[in-house]
Amino acid sequence: MRTTYILMLLALLLVPNVGCAGNRFAASRWNFWHPGPTTQQRVRASVHDPYSDRDLGPEVVGGRPREFMNQYPEAVRNRFYSDTNAR
Repeated sequence: MRTTYILMLLALLLVPNVGCAGNRFAASRWNFWHPGPTTQQRVRASVHDPYSDRDLGPEVVGGRPREFMNQYPEAVRNRFYSDTNAR
């Protein structure tokens, strides 16, 4: 009876973790301990732009850092995910 509870507890702890390791995005998963060189970090930050979109509302003057002042055009932003999923 005790071994049954232990096995159920192990299954409850391990099954959710196994699902995260075998997805199709595992190769592009973030590695928090080794985030990569600065150029790779800049590319990730430009794809996932956390600052306000100029097309959605009024521009916030001084709201974007100097490196993010030139926002990608809408056609390029829409193409980020379609280009990566087509491979």
